[in-house]
Amino acid sequence: MNAGSRKPADPRFIAGIAIAFASATSLSFITTFARMAYDAGTTPWTLVLLRALFGLASSLAVVLILRSDLRVPRALWGSVLLTGIGLTMISVGYMSSVAFIPVSLAAILFYTFPLIVLGAKMVAARRLPGPRRGGAYALAFIGLTLALGTDIGGMDWRGIALAMMAAVGAAVMYLAGERAMKTIGTPQIALFTHMVAVPVMAIATFSTDSFVTPSATVGWWAILAAGTCYLIGISTQFPALKLAGAAPTALVSNAEPLVSLVVAALVLGERLNGAQYVGGALVIIAVMIGTWLMRNDDR
Repeated sequence: MNAGSRKPADPRFIAGIAIAFASATSLSFITTFARMAYDAGTTPWTLVLLRALFGLASSLAVVLILRSDLRVPRALWGSVLLTGIGLTMISVGYMSSVAFIPVSLAAILFYTFPLIVLGAKMVAARRLPGPRRGGAYALAFIGLTLALGTDIGGMDWRGIALAMMAAVGAAVMYLAGERAMKTIGTPQIALFTHMVAVPVMAIATFSTDSFVTPSATVGWWAILAAGTCYLIGISTQFPALKLAGAAPTALVSNAEPLVSLVVAALVLGERLNGAQYVGGALVIIAVMIGTWLMRNDDR
């Protein structure tokens, strides 16, 4: 049984789903810490670059400590490159999109990536998704729309294009990472992914004069916290992919924006309205339905 067809009855699949949720939860804290860093004077590009450097340094340290084999089979070079490209597309696209469109709209567009993953896998399998699985994904998207809200008055095609670029990048990273993880270990794939992403982010940051350090100590602590959450979130995504597969992991990741809203409410004092609570409930229901459907391999 491969990762893509693993069922919830399999303990490895259950572990993969749990790790995927832990990854989504960790990544969900980044937006709150990012807001704290921005309030202290830094910029999105600065945060993206610094957290990527943090990820690169940390993954390199792990590889050196474990003395991991860095040899990559020639057949997987493309997959490793694609994981790095996907991460770059996420960071550049998502963080830049909010310069042109509201954060809520950018988040909704970005979190269409599970649907892209599902579509890609269905095309590869040459079959259409079953109505129940398709309904689970649709319910998750409706829930995200309600939970995050929209502001159609701020639409700008550049922001929409950048957010969708990030969504495609997330799908690319999930699918390529799933293939690479069948042979390459988590520390190695994390290192290679950042080796591809960091130079691109550095060029983009410095070429636009966007590197601005925080003016207050709290900003540096926020950057460190964001980097730590980023490292945990990214590094746990790969074992989740290996154990549960791309489509289930992507579905569970729908919990990330919901947790972000809750954390923002608790830490920053942002309050959720009734529609957002309803949307959050729909996301949770969709995740439960989707995971249950995996048991019968309903596609």
